[in-house]
Amino acid sequence: MEENKNLNQNETLENEVVETQEVAEETQEAIEEVAETLFGCGVEYISLYAFSSENFSRPKEEIDYLFNMLKDGITRYGENCLKKKVRLLVSGDLSSFDQELRDLINSFIQKTSKFSSPVMNICLNYGARQELCRAFNLIAKTNEKTIIYSVFILWCKYI
Repeated sequence: MEENKNLNQNETLENEVVETQEVAEETQEAIEEVAETLFGCGVEYISLYAFSSENFSRPKEEIDYLFNMLKDGITRYGENCLKKKVRLLVSGDLSSFDQELRDLINSFIQKTSKFSSPVMNICLNYGARQELCRAFNLIAKTNEKTIIYSVFILWCKYI
């Protein structure tokens, strides 16, 4: 009886993975269709919010799956951007991603840098608090003693 319960749980997990993969594929196709339509209508910049910093709080298996999906998506969008002469940009903190993913991202950014417009900006590892802290830290590194630096210290200390 316990064996049947485990078998049912494994089947459920496998079904969820297949379902998630199908949804991911449909999502990627929809994004490409929307981007093509928007660029065709004269929109020059599109930002795609793909992976927020909050995703790192998920279970490791989910994060690994999302990273694999992200690698596939970057490859797919990067190749599509090259074909359609779209500049690819990536915004966010990439330091938490593995070197392979960073290299992949940087290669497509470099390959599409010769195109000026339209632009597909993919936002990765972003979050309001994180981005503000990063911006304030960059300001602080300039050694400028400003009010904004003091506000930053208070803000980071109490939230």
